Amino acid sequence: MTISETVEDSELSVEPELLAGLESIVTTAGPREDRFDVEAPATGTTIGRLPACGPDDVEAA
Repeated sequence: MTISETVEDSELSVEPELLAGLESIVTTAGPREDRFDVEAPATGTTIGRLPACGPDDVEAA
């Protein structure tokens, strides 16, 4: 299930630009990266760095 489908199913109100940015983060973060940049979709400016997590991290939580 994609982020877009999850948002639609939950009936949350999310700005399209934010949703596009979230989907971009999920699709560009590689499984071997320790951290990845979070970019503002409209400008491409890096606004932060977040730790990447994979399926093993989710199961551990």
